[in-house]
Amino acid sequence: MKYKIIEKPDYTNRVKIGIQSEPENVPHMFFLSGLNILLFPFYIFELLNNRSFGVQNARFNFYHEMDGGFLLDFYDRMNREMQEDEIEITFYDGKTHYSVIGKNDFIKIFYDYSLKLLGIYGVEKMTQIEYVAYWIKHTEHIRDNGWYLDSEKAFYNENPLWINAMEKYLKLLKARIDSNLD
Repeated sequence: MKYKIIEKPDYTNRVKIGIQSEPENVPHMFFLSGLNILLFPFYIFELLNNRSFGVQNARFNFYHEMDGGFLLDFYDRMNREMQEDEIEITFYDGKTHYSVIGKNDFIKIFYDYSLKLLGIYGVEKMTQIEYVAYWIKHTEHIRDNGWYLDSEKAFYNENPLWINAMEKYLKLLKARIDSNLD
């Protein structure tokens, strides 16, 4: 798959970067642009731990996290079985769009996209301020609702600075890519 990370994409004004790919992959484009910039360190952390993630109208799923119902739906949609080295991306904009991409390709694209985000948003003071505010509000929400999500609290406590967290997890993701994504 050919792709490039671009600045000022014409398909969104939500973020300062986007992706162009050949062939065009609309669910992937809108999945990436729909993610919360402040949560990219956490997304990379989840990716390193082979856990799927997403937002309200877009997400991706690893094969190993899909149960029989999801795999049957995949078969009905794609007229084939999903392979273990593939992921499915779903995007909803009034109609559900699906795409399939190789797991290694997805991780490499996510790395390149995140690296570009770091270069653009890492120098902005507001990124750090909003990152701290997000995690404070989020952990208060967890506490106020009686939820017990120690892993998310621990994540923020270990990563109180957005730029440092991005650099830390991008380094780990790059090592994974360099070792053939084992």
